[in-house]
Amino acid sequence: MKKRKKGMPTTFFPFTACLMAGFVLPATAVPSNASSQPTGTEKHWPVGNQRQTVADILATARKVFKVDFVYKAGILPDAAVQFEISRYKKLEPLLDDLLKPFSLDYRKVYDNTYAIVEGAKYGPKTPSQQVTEGGEPLSLNTVNSATATTQVSDTLRKRAITGKVLDEKDGQPVIGATVLVKNTRNGAKTDAQGQYHIDVNSNDAVLVFSAIGFTSQEIVVKDQRNINIQLAVSNEALSEVVVVGYGTRRRKDLTSSISSVTSKEISATPVADAGQALQGRVSGVTIVQNSGVPGGGGGTQIRIRGISSLTSTNNPLIVLDGFPLPDQDADNILNSFSPNDIASIDVLKDAAASAIYGTRGSNGVIMITTKRGKAGRANINVDVYRGIQEAWRLPKMLNAKDYAVINTEARKASGLDPIPKLVDPNAIEQKYGQGTNWMKEIFRQAPMQSVNLSVTGGSEKAQYALSGGYFKQNGIIRNSDFERFNLRFNGDLQASKRLKVGNSLSMSRTVEHGIESTDPFNSTILLALTAPPTVRPKNPDGSYAGGLSEDGFGEPDAVYNLEVPQRAYTRYRITGNVFAEYLITDHLKFKANVGADLLHAARKDFYPATPATGGAPITITRLNEASNLDPSWLSELTLDYNRTFGQHRVGVLLGYTAQDNQFSSLNASRNGYGRIDMPVLDNGAVTLKDLSQIDNFSSFGRNRLISYIGRVNYDFKDRYLFSASLRRDGSSNFAANHRFTNMPSFSAAWRVTQESFMKQQRLFDDLKLRVSYGFNGNQNIPTFTYLTKINTGLQYVFGNSSGSGGATGGAAPTTYANPLVKWEMNEQLNIGVDLSILDGRISGSVDWYVRKSKDLLLLVSPAGVSGYIDPTATNTGLMQNKGVDVALNTVNVDGKDFKWSSQIVVAAYRNKVTSLGKSSPINQEFQRITGGAKRISAGMPAFYFYGFKTDGIFQTWDEVNKHAVQVPGTDPTTSTAPGDIRFVDINGDGVINDEDRTNLGNQYPTFTYGFTNNFSFKGFDLSIFLQGSQGNKVLNFTRWYTEGGVSNGNYSQKVLERWTGPGTSNSMPRMIQNDPNQNQRVSDRFVENGSYLRIKNVRLSYRLPQRWTSYAHLQKIQLYTSVQNLATFTKYSGIDPEVGDGVDYGYYPQARTFQFGINVDF
Repeated sequence: MKKRKKGMPTTFFPFTACLMAGFVLPATAVPSNASSQPTGTEKHWPVGNQRQTVADILATARKVFKVDFVYKAGILPDAAVQFEISRYKKLEPLLDDLLKPFSLDYRKVYDNTYAIVEGAKYGPKTPSQQVTEGGEPLSLNTVNSATATTQVSDTLRKRAITGKVLDEKDGQPVIGATVLVKNTRNGAKTDAQGQYHIDVNSNDAVLVFSAIGFTSQEIVVKDQRNINIQLAVSNEALSEVVVVGYGTRRRKDLTSSISSVTSKEISATPVADAGQALQGRVSGVTIVQNSGVPGGGGGTQIRIRGISSLTSTNNPLIVLDGFPLPDQDADNILNSFSPNDIASIDVLKDAAASAIYGTRGSNGVIMITTKRGKAGRANINVDVYRGIQEAWRLPKMLNAKDYAVINTEARKASGLDPIPKLVDPNAIEQKYGQGTNWMKEIFRQAPMQSVNLSVTGGSEKAQYALSGGYFKQNGIIRNSDFERFNLRFNGDLQASKRLKVGNSLSMSRTVEHGIESTDPFNSTILLALTAPPTVRPKNPDGSYAGGLSEDGFGEPDAVYNLEVPQRAYTRYRITGNVFAEYLITDHLKFKANVGADLLHAARKDFYPATPATGGAPITITRLNEASNLDPSWLSELTLDYNRTFGQHRVGVLLGYTAQDNQFSSLNASRNGYGRIDMPVLDNGAVTLKDLSQIDNFSSFGRNRLISYIGRVNYDFKDRYLFSASLRRDGSSNFAANHRFTNMPSFSAAWRVTQESFMKQQRLFDDLKLRVSYGFNGNQNIPTFTYLTKINTGLQYVFGNSSGSGGATGGAAPTTYANPLVKWEMNEQLNIGVDLSILDGRISGSVDWYVRKSKDLLLLVSPAGVSGYIDPTATNTGLMQNKGVDVALNTVNVDGKDFKWSSQIVVAAYRNKVTSLGKSSPINQEFQRITGGAKRISAGMPAFYFYGFKTDGIFQTWDEVNKHAVQVPGTDPTTSTAPGDIRFVDINGDGVINDEDRTNLGNQYPTFTYGFTNNFSFKGFDLSIFLQGSQGNKVLNFTRWYTEGGVSNGNYSQKVLERWTGPGTSNSMPRMIQNDPNQNQRVSDRFVENGSYLRIKNVRLSYRLPQRWTSYAHLQKIQLYTSVQNLATFTKYSGIDPEVGDGVDYGYYPQARTFQFGINVDF
């Protein structure tokens, strides 16, 4: 661009022209570079005599004569005229001839600026005269730049700027980029071609171009009407702005450990809740899908940097659009919300990041931000997919003939008579063939589908985002499914220059039809595993069958249990908040936020009496109903001050919050219905014969929390960063003297690359060192723990033990009060480094942390002379977690057409209970399986598996006699014998008993990891996501059934490798039903390595070329297909190694899902 001549004004000219002439829409942006109107003779006119509009002719004249024109919007005619402009040597004759036919005139307001006016209302054409606006004279001699700038805001109308935003690398359009006039709320979004349109008020206006994943650019408008821009890919691996407690921060300014996940990553996996989508994508976060129940009904276990409590919840706090959701324990709160509505998820991992949430931040915080509207034209998006699911692996059980052989052998070894029906295996094969495949009877291929519609847009002052969705997932086990309807509306309104109001509102309805999958007695999968292949689920006439007395098997029938009981769980949830922000000054903002989470849940289980010729049919019709209403109310007031003083940037936050959580339930059950087609409580009452068939009860709970918060952020030279926060919480869960506690945190960071000694190096783009230290508390303890508890289930004996003088019901205090109960506290130190090298080709972070949990609440037994019999909750335990989090992002290939990037996350930690204080070791024993427990003891990891170690199998009587005594005797039907498991004598006392139990490992992995590779080639995108866990143990309870012949049930095919004589096996013991040696006790035989590597998701998408979609007036059409849980590599012998709490009771397995979908932007 040529330089202006000395003394020539710049943007002053059009401003002054508008002030003088009162015109509002300039035809051009800035005056020409010439200092005076030329009178030259050689003009370069367009060739030909063409029909053009007046505006086009003026545009040509502007270029030739190097002048500017200003005029009111709409003053020029739209008609095209035949006008031979090449014959004019001077400008003013041209204007006379061009404008007069349209009753237009012109005035020369400066040497090179002309105003087009209607008629001659503005008087003489000479610039030395006064020009009036509305009768008020305005002299050229008195106008200065300050006056012009002030006046133009009232008189100058907007003019249009258009252009394209492209990717610097490949020249492709950047869709959805934001174009914003700096220091205003005037903005626009680019369309599918990367095009935008925005109005500006000044040549001095600065346009800010930004898009997620790109570096922002600023351009001064000047005299440009068309501005095309290329954005460079940002070195930031994730979004530039991170959501923190009560605000946002730039990622480069963070002093604490925070990880983020984008909406693209969340929506890439076909899951019902966002928690499942986080698995393997965030370092330091261990996520276990407790089961594959449709809709995530089995719960998604989320642990951030391990556990912090031994008796209370270890769930992180989930904050949805600023609303802290109540912890609902096993209930999966996230499947009430559609993953498609989520814009980003930020995980606050260390104490400095989560301390601002105080008592609720002890297990970390998950900040969920939903999508909001942006200024610009409305964008309509439709996403639809459909999939088919199947079990990726099923256990292999014995066929009918082999079952007859093994069952007979086991009964004979126990000294029992064989079942007559099974004596002849050949006859069994002839009659039953392979027999009933019970796995095929209960499992199926199942469809799933999702439909989501969203509309976003708005003006400069008001933006909106409206979405609705439907999700339906049928289970891979018959008669199980999940259905969700959801609706969301987010709105923002700039009510005035200083006042902004907005809301977030989510409504959903979910319905689950479930099966029993966790009960060690009646789990559907366990019932199917143990059902003999010689038993059929139904008779030839379609009636229910099941095991008969001749089968020696009387367990419930798995198919009967799937089809007869009717189970439904319905939830209605409304979650929302309304906020108002007021700018008290340009640097001080006040915000008020009120919200509510209203949950109504209804469970209805109906068990109609339905006959069957075998099994354990329902003989008495019963109905159980439960209704829960759980409202949570929130009120928050904050003051936020942010200001820059030279090279110093300061931010201060002060606030007050209050939250009230309530829990109420009403439950009722009825037995003895006369009919099975009317499952209504009142109908059951009609035919009741005694009060024992009626059960009614209710419950209510409430906890309230009030808090005072403060935070200070300080930044010097964008190099030295410091942050400190303090939260004072008061909880109703504690006695008056211990209700309040303070939780401070401190963090600092040093951006080394900003130092002068780093300026010459070329390796590091960014290098930041971080350290943080802080405290969190845990208030999630049972209500009224500090009070004396009265037991109403006691009995007193008056006189003798029978008759009127016998036992009488009564109540007495059995747990003494402990008013000293206080918060469980967590103290955490975090040291981290963030880096980016080689122009952003490699970036990542590494964090090392130590978290100490103090004053853990444990049960302490009372003194024998106290008169109390139940233990009392006391703050007495200590626990520690140490770990490392690693996240690495690489750009492997960055070509014009082909791109390849990778992301790796690894997390490892070690847990140890350092002290139980006044408490004793705790054993959490298992149902049915004996001899072991999940144990808590000092010096060991929490909840480790406590049982026996094995050392092969006794091959001879000599080996039995030389080993420590297990079960004494010489009768193989009642004592240890060859073929039995040899257990290790841990204490060396020559006897195998409970004192020989030891640590067999625990459910917590040594490390977890995720590995994502993203490839793109022109319109194709391929994503391959691997996820895994290493070093965790699983107690495979299903083997207790399938390798022990429980109740004459079926066996796993693995028993074909059983011990049948010396040297035949050293791993699978002899088959014997009464198990005299207790081979089935808890031991490392059943505690297996649960490590696995899973190809979690493979997704291929193709975006149709824009030239195709433009014909249909669509911005985007993307077709995609994916496979979820494509393959799993594991040594675990059960159905699925990913098991909640590390004990496999026959949990519902995860499905392999094949999916196809389409995403369209209108």
